[in-house]
Amino acid sequence: MLRILVAEGNHINRFFLERALSRMGHSVAGMGDGRKVLCALARDYFHLALLDVSLDGLGNLLDPRAFSQALFNPRVIILGMGAPGNPESLDRGLLRGLDGFLTKPVDGGELAAQIKRLADAPRRSGMTRRAL
Repeated sequence: MLRILVAEGNHINRFFLERALSRMGHSVAGMGDGRKVLCALARDYFHLALLDVSLDGLGNLLDPRAFSQALFNPRVIILGMGAPGNPESLDRGLLRGLDGFLTKPVDGGELAAQIKRLADAPRRSGMTRRAL
């Protein structure tokens, strides 16, 4: 079981993501405001953050990898989400060091596969996600 933060501005999408992740056996916290997300990452420990790359309050203010390091948790897995066919989402996502990227609407099977792949993958620091 992973502790996952879902950062999604659309409350309906957030509800379905939280529900799907809970059914997979994960502990989930959901938020719809980027500033609250940053506070939660600073205050609590999460194994994975599922972030809408266009979420209000995050915008272009911070590179997702930079804020995980600034919040003293470089081990957090950051999985970005964005609109399909939107090159801006990819530029602001994968090219900024996200661990993975999903297009919206997020497919539950793809979400589960990405989480499994990322949780089992060796980290850049040489640590494995199995240590979670």
